[in-house]
Amino acid sequence: MRCQNKFCVYQNDGKCFLSEVPHDENGNCLRCIYVKISDEALEKLKKDTVDDLEYFAREKVKKHANPAYFGRKD
Repeated sequence: MRCQNKFCVYQNDGKCFLSEVPHDENGNCLRCIYVKISDEALEKLKKDTVDDLEYFAREKVKKHANPAYFGRKD
C-alpha cells in the first residue's frame, strides 16, 4: 500500500510495509508510529529550513531586482 508519511516507521520508499493497514473515516492510518526525534534535532532542522527559505527569498528578490533579468540595460 502507498504511504506518503515519511515520519512513520512503517514507511519505506513511499510504501507501507505492514500487511494490513486499518484506516479511520478520514483515511488516516491507525498504525502510524512516528520516528522519535529529539527537541534539539527538531529545532535545528526547523532553523535550517527557515534559513533556506530566507536565503531563497533574498536570491529571488535579487534576481527580480536585477535589470538584466528583465532584459534592460539600466
